[in-house]
Amino acid sequence: MTADCRIVGRDEAGLLDRVADDVFDDEINAHSLAAFLGDPRHVLAVAVDEGTVVGMAMGVECFHPDKAPQLFINEVAVALTHRRRGVGRRLVETLLEAAKARGCSCAWVGTETDNAAANALYRSVPGAAPAQAFVLYEWKFLGRLRTPRSSRHDSESGRSLSYLFLAAFTR
Repeated sequence: MTADCRIVGRDEAGLLDRVADDVFDDEINAHSLAAFLGDPRHVLAVAVDEGTVVGMAMGVECFHPDKAPQLFINEVAVALTHRRRGVGRRLVETLLEAAKARGCSCAWVGTETDNAAANALYRSVPGAAPAQAFVLYEWKFLGRLRTPRSSRHDSESGRSLSYLFLAAFTR
């Protein structure tokens, strides 16, 4: 089983008709997917194996009035059946190539300090700068703030979360 990684184009929503159960947190909403794919600042990479999406990585191009654009990698997920096979790394590399093609000066992602799998993934991608600690603040809107699966134990315990800041600078 070798998953092919690629960027999903704005007219390719059908690629997400077959998705492994543990790739997205919730069911895909057709309206939200169309809005995501229709916004040129958003980028979605998928890993497809035998017609099924088994991994995804999504990013948002951030613009600043005083510097070149950057790509914030918002989420990376790989189906349990395809973990530890390099799929996550290839998804991140696919996003980084897209960021370079868009003229971004860098790409960055955050994860929990105790998320060993994510930290190993991001360290494995060539060009990553050393991890930097930072604190994350969140504001709750619309009655509910989703907590990623990997940090639910932290939110339930009330323990403060520290996150890592990893920057992969384009060359």
